[in-house]
Amino acid sequence: MEPERGDERFSSEGVVSLTIHPIFAKEPNMKKTLLLTALLAFIFAMPAAFAADTEYKSETNVSKDDNGDVKADTTTTSTDAAGTTVKDEKKTDVDVDSNGDYTKTTETSSKKDPKGLFNTSKTSTKDKVKKKGSKVTTEHTKKVNGDTVEDTKTESDAPAAQ
Repeated sequence: MEPERGDERFSSEGVVSLTIHPIFAKEPNMKKTLLLTALLAFIFAMPAAFAADTEYKSETNVSKDDNGDVKADTTTTSTDAAGTTVKDEKKTDVDVDSNGDYTKTTETSSKKDPKGLFNTSKTSTKDKVKKKGSKVTTEHTKKVNGDTVEDTKTESDAPAAQ
């Protein structure tokens, strides 16, 4: 059986033969027109392919009050070419009293959200250093996707590094 125009059939050798649809057979320059159209589409799509690979934004706020307390917040957001968004936040709070004792708390969080659903991961830490007199208490907590993976507390008589 001979294949009809616009039909795909297997020949006796197992090779697919494709005949040209009648609308294309009537126009002798149609093949050139289609190739030119495909080439132009490729050329106009090229700038998007070479666009910036990463979008990046960072913001930091630092404040100090009359008591000497300092607060610093940093937020960084980036999105790569594949659509993965990473948001990092860091908050630092230092409270100082009139005796020179202080409490320094640093909280960080990192949220990675690849393009798609239900594949977000989040890591957060909280570090607290408290100096009162000659006693220093250090606490550290780390959570990954809501589960605590590290939780430590130490006390010492040595002064804490600032």
